[in-house]
Amino acid sequence: MGNGVKEGPVRLHEDAEAVLSSSVSSKRDHRQVLSSLLSGALAGALAKTAVAPLDRTKIIFQEYSGRRQPYPFERMIFGACAGLIGQSASYPLDVVRRRMQTAGVTGYPRASIARTLRTIVREEGAVRGLYKGLSMNWVKGPIAVGISFTTFDLMQILLRHLQS
Repeated sequence: MGNGVKEGPVRLHEDAEAVLSSSVSSKRDHRQVLSSLLSGALAGALAKTAVAPLDRTKIIFQEYSGRRQPYPFERMIFGACAGLIGQSASYPLDVVRRRMQTAGVTGYPRASIARTLRTIVREEGAVRGLYKGLSMNWVKGPIAVGISFTTFDLMQILLRHLQS
């Protein structure tokens, strides 16, 4: 052939089986990575969906209070409520994501998001299994999101003031 490819007989090496099994393992690893990625994306989307109405509530508050901006303490309260609701809504998917990530260490292989979810509900119950550890997130989450909301809003105001 004129394309620089040599033609010749095809022979299998003795280690062909090892190469084949590593490609199968690689496919399994890719599925686990994709499944973990989808779990995180779904949890993030659910959290954002829960937080968006509260951000709208902040805007409505601004319109009805007659003030252009809420006080910093009010901003922190809005952020804390958004964080509390957002974390509560997305927490079950976060539990599923963590279980899938630690599957190799614990010895319980997790094939998919749905199968992992069913296993958790069947073995531990819906509330006890999917919301295990949520109370600690209720302590740290609203504080962190409240501070984040307040800092973001105040920095945005500062930057607008510096631009003008």
